[in-house]
Amino acid sequence: IADIKQLYDGFLKQIKEILSAYQYRIVAVGTRPELNSAEIPLIPKRRYTYMDEYFMHTGKRAKDMMRNSASCQVSIDYCDEQDFVKKYRAANLLSPLFALMMDTSEQKRGRYLERMQIWEAVDKQRTGVMPSIFDDGFGFYAYGEYVAGIPAIFMPDAEGGHDTGKVTMGELAKRYPLDSERIAHYISMIFPVVRAKDYIEIRPADSVEPAYVYGYCRLIQDIFYQTGIVEEILKLCPHNVQAILDARREIVKHGYEAVVYGRTAGDWMNILQEM
Repeated sequence: IADIKQLYDGFLKQIKEILSAYQYRIVAVGTRPELNSAEIPLIPKRRYTYMDEYFMHTGKRAKDMMRNSASCQVSIDYCDEQDFVKKYRAANLLSPLFALMMDTSEQKRGRYLERMQIWEAVDKQRTGVMPSIFDDGFGFYAYGEYVAGIPAIFMPDAEGGHDTGKVTMGELAKRYPLDSERIAHYISMIFPVVRAKDYIEIRPADSVEPAYVYGYCRLIQDIFYQTGIVEEILKLCPHNVQAILDARREIVKHGYEAVVYGRTAGDWMNILQEM
């Protein structure tokens, strides 16, 4: 964590010096609902242009996601497929609680998980919780099948990329030889709350101030790198996707008073801190 802090603080120092010359500053929030997202310029990148056009046809809040949302994503390692499965399931089960503890929207409007609600209304096929994570036999192959069934939106090429519309990544994999760059592209075009790469990317937290980032990283480190904690989480929580979705909906309505897996969200915070 000390190394992460040193790198992140150094990066922020450089960015703040550049921004100050233009009288800008960094605002660490998940979203700013008081702004009109349609008036915010899209980041000038070909990838985002294709995504922006595609998502206009898949959900009502594409403009909010593409222009007016920011997150804190923390990645953890796994040592083999069995370790991956345990950590991936536990991270998904904890995702509503991680979202709540790092939520900035309730400070603004008395509402919870505003940014996650934006994501839920973008493209249900590639966001949220992967449906089969608790199925028998879930692992790398099942995750690959999940990715293969989702439209790629676009394919990178020498000219910057070309539109592929609703052609799935599995279909494109038959047309173009698989290499590390194409695999990385396919994986990057899905946005579940927990995403698998060469590591596990935990994505539910809002963008927050650095002090909270470091505390969050420490909590995730304690949960996923201490012997027996992941197993304890899996014992305490139900093993079904619907329970995760129900937990998220309850938190949106009730915040820390929400009942999540048989306990209040507030009680869960105490349990996680004591583990």
